Amino acid sequence: MEKRKKKNKKLMFFLVGALFLVAGLFNLINLNYTREVRASSCPFIQIEGRTILNFDVGLLSNRGYEDAYVSKTVNLQPGIYKITTFSYDGGPKRESQYQPDEIWKVILKNNNTTIAETRATTDLIDYIVYDEKIDVVAENLSVFSNITSVIALHAKYPDNSSPNSVNVGCIAFDFTPFPSPSPAVDIEANGSDGPITLYFKDYVTLSWASQNSVSCQASGDWSGSKSISGSESLQLNLVKTYTFTLNCQNNNGRTSQDSVQVVVKPRPPVVITKPAVLTN
Repeated sequence: MEKRKKKNKKLMFFLVGALFLVAGLFNLINLNYTREVRASSCPFIQIEGRTILNFDVGLLSNRGYEDAYVSKTVNLQPGIYKITTFSYDGGPKRESQYQPDEIWKVILKNNNTTIAETRATTDLIDYIVYDEKIDVVAENLSVFSNITSVIALHAKYPDNSSPNSVNVGCIAFDFTPFPSPSPAVDIEANGSDGPITLYFKDYVTLSWASQNSVSCQASGDWSGSKSISGSESLQLNLVKTYTFTLNCQNNNGRTSQDSVQVVVKPRPPVVITKPAVLTN
């Protein structure tokens, strides 16, 4: 009876130990699972003038070119861009890995032509399970052609010393249109910048031309909307100094104006001379 009790006690200890072992393995599996870092969601929010490209693709520097880049087809217009990137990398192996250059850059293309290239992103921190970085890789980048594709390229490719694994999360392009050039306008009277002198009831021809304008408005001694370039003939029905002003505006609301003056004098009296009559 005593031997059976001892045997049962040993069996119980064995079972308890087995349970602890299973629990430990279960916890280890859970620990490894929770430390398997998933792709982080893109931190950029959509605002006016912003285009967000999502990638969630890993790049390596120590393999072929196909593992060092990723591209997307886009249609972005010329203008001024601020480009912000989101990078990340994670996993249990990162705690014991040294990767000195987990960096990449953005290349903008118009068909097969490279039109711009940014500086590289910031390197991720080593010896931790997970790291991520947000970098402004270009500010006030002037792009003068349509962007048809965006390439994310590992900035250390080719480099066989380390995988330098890094994930391209997403890229935000904040667009600002190029500022419109200032308008300019020139108006003349009978081909002159004036002032010119004419007589009562004469006609004057006003001619004008403007640059970088979308609309023009007359004021002073004439009025109404005018084309951005043209000419117009007016009769001068008053004895006075006429001022003809033209104000032109560009698509940003900036304006430019020019004026020309015409001095109108009374017509001199008409002197009629008759032939002398001889009398005897």
